[in-house]
Amino acid sequence: MQRLPLVIAMSLASTSALAQTKVTQDQVVEHYADIAHAVYQDSRITAEELQKKSTH
Repeated sequence: MQRLPLVIAMSLASTSALAQTKVTQDQVVEHYADIAHAVYQDSRITAEELQKKSTH
């Protein structure tokens, strides 16, 4: 039970730290663009590997 106040305090501290972080619309767009690029790149690489395996 002694850990509960510590956990609550840490949760509140991290929440307030997150609230102070300003995120711009451009940063959000760039983040999602990076994710989309990574997904498509992974799909392309996987498709190329499967194609190589099927031709051998």
